[in-house]
Amino acid sequence: MDKFFISPPEAPSSGWALKEGKLAEALRTRWPDAELEVVSRPESLYVLCWTVNIDGEPIDGSLARNRLTVVLDGDVRAAAVFARWLRDIVPASQPLLFYDEGYSADIRITANTSPEDLAGLAFDSLCRALQRRACSAPLRCVKPASEMAPPCLFQVGADAMA
Repeated sequence: MDKFFISPPEAPSSGWALKEGKLAEALRTRWPDAELEVVSRPESLYVLCWTVNIDGEPIDGSLARNRLTVVLDGDVRAAAVFARWLRDIVPASQPLLFYDEGYSADIRITANTSPEDLAGLAFDSLCRALQRRACSAPLRCVKPASEMAPPCLFQVGADAMA
């Protein structure tokens, strides 16, 4: 499972924040079988945690105590679908970014951004990050040929030069 984040690019001067009650209600409306937990422990980093299934993929989510950051653990495609859904429930005037744990790319989520755009850009940024970390062996990222394939395939060595 991979970790992804959704947040504003900076703290909003307007004081905007996600309200855990409204987010929980929206989650239940969109995913009636969602497992939700309102976290009331003051030492917790989160105020709301959930698990939803997106296209058969479970994804765990949390709303940070600052109420500005959503943390997602799961497949990039499921995280991208969730990020696009969240864009629809957050006021359009509030900018949102989608990014991975390594912050190898931040992708602005707009009304015109599709889940495929988000997943593709996240995949491409992962490939670039892995290429930077690769030893001396050439590395080439190959997008899967089918939806049944793993989300990321790599060729290492001489074959990667082709």
